Amino acid sequence: MAFSVWRIEEDCLPRAPSLRIDYKGPDPFGVVYRVLEVARDVLGVRESDVWEAEFAWDNSAVPYSFTVRAYASKPFDKKTQMVVEFVFNGKQPADPKESGILTIEISSKLVTAYPLKGIFQQSFWYRKALKVYHETFYASERARFLSACTELTKKIVDEVRKLI
Repeated sequence: MAFSVWRIEEDCLPRAPSLRIDYKGPDPFGVVYRVLEVARDVLGVRESDVWEAEFAWDNSAVPYSFTVRAYASKPFDKKTQMVVEFVFNGKQPADPKESGILTIEISSKLVTAYPLKGIFQQSFWYRKALKVYHETFYASERARFLSACTELTKKIVDEVRKLI
């Protein structure tokens, strides 16, 4: 049985939807996995909380073009989690020791989800009570999570800049 979810998403970066880092140097494809390791370490999450959603490799010409879209999630509580998106676009030379290029875009969202299972939870009155609960009691907790999300995203970016 399918059920609906009341989902609230908010960007963690206040001024821009994403931050961009440009890299020019050896083995840009290897940098992708080092960046994901940095994210895992900064967020303090398991390896299974970081995953690739999209991978494309074009070997029709040298340097080889590639695109990787990856995500990392960090739960704050049962309802709210931080989701970081990484988009890597690069050109890998045939010899990894030669210089290639890589563009990294990092964005993050704070996602709160209230599952609405069953007839009672999908009723008008339950949804109104849930909204009152969220605005009265949970909003301050969520604001704290949003601040943590912003700080963790900035820390990931800072650590990636140190890495490359």
